[in-house]
Amino acid sequence: FCVARSPEPGGSRWPQGGCFAMPELVNELGICVIGVTFCLIVALILFNALFQYTRGEVMAGLEDEFGKHLTFHSPDDTPRTLKQFGFVYSVWGSILLNSWVGIFVVGYIYMILFCWLSYAPQFGAPTFALQAFGGWSGFMAPWLIIFTLVHIIGMALIICWEAMRTRFMLPVSHMADATHVMIEEEASFMTDDSILDPDSARE
Repeated sequence: FCVARSPEPGGSRWPQGGCFAMPELVNELGICVIGVTFCLIVALILFNALFQYTRGEVMAGLEDEFGKHLTFHSPDDTPRTLKQFGFVYSVWGSILLNSWVGIFVVGYIYMILFCWLSYAPQFGAPTFALQAFGGWSGFMAPWLIIFTLVHIIGMALIICWEAMRTRFMLPVSHMADATHVMIEEEASFMTDDSILDPDSARE
């Protein structure tokens, strides 16, 4: 793996070769930042897997079938088939879900702060951070990795937030025990093979 390095301060030429292996760019502090970031994410993934396994065990141990059919009277007399699913709030599930949000927020703060520090000594930014990371290249390598991971996590949270909320709750078979209820419509076009696409029917 190779990363281009910026010219030395005050220099007008790139160092010979212009390309350096990652270990030559990142010092111990940079490696520590990258390692801690990956360890936190891997640990959170493992805790999530453990919670989902526990959730599956709870689902398998339900006394009755999960999900109840719901009677719905449409104003236009169109028949609708709905199904409701009961969930109960889980403290551990909430902690795990909010941990992903916390990693995203902390990572974004890191990106903004260290983006400013990378301009040192311009814009009033102190130079201690660049010096601690061994220069601009050693400073930016962890920043780019965290930048990528934070945006991947943010995209997943934005797209899957509503589905993730129920995945971090525990299912219950009796609605009286539920703290949250999810209602889904069983649309006929999803279950009836005899219904054709109007556009394909014209052909």
